[in-house]
Amino acid sequence: MTMPNWGKRASERSFRRHLTEQQWRDLAAAPSGNFIGLWCDDDNAYHLCWDRQSPVLYSTPLIDHRYFGLSHATRAASLAERVALELWGAMPLDALSDEPLLDHEKWLSVWPLSRRALPAAAPTTQRTRDPLFTPTSRPGLLRKYHSGLRVGRSHRGLQKRLLEKPITEALQMVGRLASGETVSAPLVMAQALEACHGVEISPRDRDARLILAEVERLRVHFESIITVARLTGQDLLETHAALILRKCEQACMEHAGGHHLMGCITLGGMSPAIDAAALAEAIISTLPARLPLLAKLISHAETVLTRRAAMPRHRAETHLLRGVNGRASGYKGDLRLMRHDPRFAVMLDALNLKGDAYARLWNRYYEIKESLAYLTAIHRHDAQEIDITRPVIYDAHEAVSFIEGARGESWCWVKCQDERLTHFHLQTGSFNTLPVLLELCLAGEDEQFLEASFAYSPAGAEL
Repeated sequence: MTMPNWGKRASERSFRRHLTEQQWRDLAAAPSGNFIGLWCDDDNAYHLCWDRQSPVLYSTPLIDHRYFGLSHATRAASLAERVALELWGAMPLDALSDEPLLDHEKWLSVWPLSRRALPAAAPTTQRTRDPLFTPTSRPGLLRKYHSGLRVGRSHRGLQKRLLEKPITEALQMVGRLASGETVSAPLVMAQALEACHGVEISPRDRDARLILAEVERLRVHFESIITVARLTGQDLLETHAALILRKCEQACMEHAGGHHLMGCITLGGMSPAIDAAALAEAIISTLPARLPLLAKLISHAETVLTRRAAMPRHRAETHLLRGVNGRASGYKGDLRLMRHDPRFAVMLDALNLKGDAYARLWNRYYEIKESLAYLTAIHRHDAQEIDITRPVIYDAHEAVSFIEGARGESWCWVKCQDERLTHFHLQTGSFNTLPVLLELCLAGEDEQFLEASFAYSPAGAEL
């Protein structure tokens, strides 16, 4: 597929800062409450963080495939360091942990994404005997294993496959693989790719994307409420939430070609099969009348959810837990406000900050109300009247984009040459939530309940 001629950017803002080994070491030694993500490739280590309300990307060359780890001072970086070690063979010095995270001696190759990839020593015939991965195994990433919790079933090699394809095909692949985040994951990637190529989105397509993102938020929150209710015996809450979700899915089937909203985001716009305005109208004419009973039923679940899967504020800050889960623990911050859209308003006074399963469920209810109010405002206002700043920063042929979906913050970094990706990193809210789930599961909390309460998506985390 040939990309259209989208022209050139009117201006460029630099967000990339190259650091020497000593500069990076000094950066790593200081605890960072502004940490967003860390990753590596064969040549560099990258650290994405906030700097004066704007993201900045630090990079430093790997020396003998080593770099100074951030987790010794910033615990939230540990998971990403362990992933980079296994996928790229990049050793984090002074790191909190270098224990295996994904590969339990089952992979076909060592450091599978690196140019230095080597065949694994274990014969292929031995890779099917691990009792963790029987045909009845659940598809989640969490696994109890001997002395503790292990993570992962396999790595799908998504990044390497993406770098082999034109960017239009890469975007479609992300949309298909991001189960449960079929709007937010391809949307954050599309925004980064469009920034690289100077794409201007029409107000109509911009608002259509906002509608789809809010509808996905509704679906995820209702699914979380349903599962939490089922696992705790709240039959009436489960039934009523399932009824509302079915109404939402019917609207998606009629106006968006399917309730999963798959394939709706394209480079430069939207799928022509999507009627976003009709979808918004169907949602706001059906769902709001059902919310008062939903709120009453959620209130009845307080006694069985209070103090369950509790994540107090100091632990949420340690893990840098963001999104609705973080706000439920009092760790505030909301990337939705970065849109600077006058049609959007948050209910800060209504937040429950106790950090337990009940707080998360109640805050999802209030996000549902915010989403419905936002959909109503979008539907009633002429798209041409509103000027929204897209949350994208870019440099020459390189961009970072970010959004907050129902599962938390999603970030995408891309570098492009012509019509192909040369570098790529996608991090979803589910990946950011994973360390919290590991800690709570080791403390004795039920895995299924944790995944439902935190709206965790295994497929999203594996991206």
